[in-house]
Amino acid sequence: MKTQTATTPDTTEYEKQIAELLVVINEQQKVIERQNAEIIEVRRQIDWFIAQIKKNNKRTFGQSSEKSEYVSGVEAISLFNEVEKEADTNRPEPELEEVVIPEHTVKRPKKQKGHRDAVLSGFDVITIEHIINDPECPLHGEMHVIGREVVRREIEIKPVQVWVTEHVRLAYGCRPCEIEGDCASVIKADMPPALIPKSIASSSAVAYIMYEKYVNAIPLNRQENDLKLHGLILPRQTMANWVIICATKYFEPVYLLMKKELLTHDIIQTDETTVQVLKEENRKPTTNSYMWLYRSTERVGPPIVLFEYQPTRSGEHPKRFLSGYKGYIICDGYQAYDNISVDIKLQGCLSHCRRYYMEAVDVVPKAARADCEAMKGVEFCNKLFDIERRIKKCSDEERFQKRLELSKPVLDAFFSWATEMSKVSLDKTRLGKAVTYTLNQWDNLSRFLEDGRLEIHNNASEQAIRPFTVARKNFLFCDTVNGARASAITFSLIETAKANGLNPLAYMSYLLDQMRFALRAGPPESVDQAISRLLPWSPDIPDFCKFKKK
Repeated sequence: MKTQTATTPDTTEYEKQIAELLVVINEQQKVIERQNAEIIEVRRQIDWFIAQIKKNNKRTFGQSSEKSEYVSGVEAISLFNEVEKEADTNRPEPELEEVVIPEHTVKRPKKQKGHRDAVLSGFDVITIEHIINDPECPLHGEMHVIGREVVRREIEIKPVQVWVTEHVRLAYGCRPCEIEGDCASVIKADMPPALIPKSIASSSAVAYIMYEKYVNAIPLNRQENDLKLHGLILPRQTMANWVIICATKYFEPVYLLMKKELLTHDIIQTDETTVQVLKEENRKPTTNSYMWLYRSTERVGPPIVLFEYQPTRSGEHPKRFLSGYKGYIICDGYQAYDNISVDIKLQGCLSHCRRYYMEAVDVVPKAARADCEAMKGVEFCNKLFDIERRIKKCSDEERFQKRLELSKPVLDAFFSWATEMSKVSLDKTRLGKAVTYTLNQWDNLSRFLEDGRLEIHNNASEQAIRPFTVARKNFLFCDTVNGARASAITFSLIETAKANGLNPLAYMSYLLDQMRFALRAGPPESVDQAISRLLPWSPDIPDFCKFKKK
C-alpha cells in the first residue's frame, strides 16, 4: 500500500501575494477617496455657481422686498388670490338716504368720503361754472337758477413755468436841496444781496434745479433739454456751477451745524455706498469712491441725515468724522467700524443677518424650503422682528424690559442653533456663510438688549441712502470732487428736510433766501444763532415749507 505525502504550499509565497494585493487595494482605495473628494468639491462648486446664478437672477428679476415668502412654514398669499382674499360676503351694502327734489323723492347711496376725496383734500379749488346764457322756458320765458350740481372733480398739474423777476431800486432826492443848490441828499432803497454775484440765478431757480437732480434724479443734461422746450437756454455747465456754489456757500454752514448736533446724540446709524468720480487727482476714472451716511435714530434727538464724500472705504473716514463721539453705532458687519474708538459700541443689523439666511433659502428647491435648515435661521430673525413690532410704541424702559422677557430667550435659542450648525461641514455654502456671519457678529447683534432706544436693524440708514443710489443710476458719476462734495451736502439737506416733514423744494428755496442774510449777521456766534433758526427741525420754519397734511 502506497502512502501519499501532502504537498504543503509555500506560505512565504502566499504572504507575498497577499501583501502585493493589499498594496494594490490600498492604492485603489486612495484613488477612490481622492476621486470622491474631487466629486464632492465639484459638487460644492456647482452648488456655489447655482447659488450665484439664482442670486443674480433674483437681484435682476425678483422682488426687492425682504419680506419672507414663508411665515411659520405657510406660503404667503399670492396676488392672484386678491379677489378671494378681499371679498367679504358679510359686509353690509351702503345705506340709502332720501333726497328730496321738488315733485320727486329718490333714494341714493349715502355719500362717504373715500380715497378720491382724501387725495384731493388740502388743495386750492378753482370752480368752473357751466351756464346757459339767457335761458328761456317755452311757456313762460325767462328762467332762474334753482340748483348747482358738482358733476366731477379733476386734478390740474402745470409744467414748469419760467418768468423773469426784475429788481428795480428807486433813488430819492431832496427837492429843496436841489433848488437851493446845496449838497443834494440822495438815498437809495435797500437791495437784497444777489444769490450769486453777476448771475441770473434766483433762489427758486437753483432750488428747482437741485430738486430735479437730487429728488427726482433728473440729470442736468435732461433738465437743459426740458428747459429748452419752455424757451429757456440754460447750459448744464451753468447749472452745475450754481449747484456747487450754493451748496458750498449757503448749505455747508447748515450742514456743519447739523453735524455738530448729530455728534451730541449717543446713538448713530451708518452706511456707505459707491460713487464714481471722473476727475480725481492720482486716481483712475473707473476707481470706486464712496458716499458715507450718518443719521440719527428715531428715539434720540431730531431727525438728521448726513452724507459725506470720501475717495476710499477706509475706516479712517468714519474715525475722523466721528472724532470725539461717545455712544452706540448701528451698522452692518463692515470691519471699518470695529476700531473707531474705545468709547463706541457697535449694534449689529439683524436685517443683514436675515438676508444671508434668505440667500441660503433661495438656493433650496421650493418644495423643500419650508423645512430646510436655512429657514430656521430666517424664522429666528422673524420672531425677533415680530417682537419689535409689538413693542414699538412702548417707552424706552418698557421696551428694555420686554426685550429681556421676550427677545432674550429667542436670541439664546438662535445662538445655540447656530453653534450646533457651525459643527456641520458647511464650507462654501450660503448657509455656512450665514452661520459664520451670525457667530462672528453675535456680540453686536445681541447688544440691543442693553438699551431700549437701540434698533435691531440698520434699515433707516439703508432707506436714507436709497435716494442717492436711485439717482446714481441716472447721473452715473460725478465729474469732479467738488461736485461729489456738493452732492453730499445737498443730499444731506434734502433727506433731513424730508425726515422732518418739510417739502424739499420749498425748504431749499426758503433756505437760499434766508442764508444770504444769515451769513451777514456779524460775528460767528451771531451767524450760528441765525443759521440755527433755519435748521430743518427749527420751530421757526414757516408753514409753507411743510408737507400739506391730509
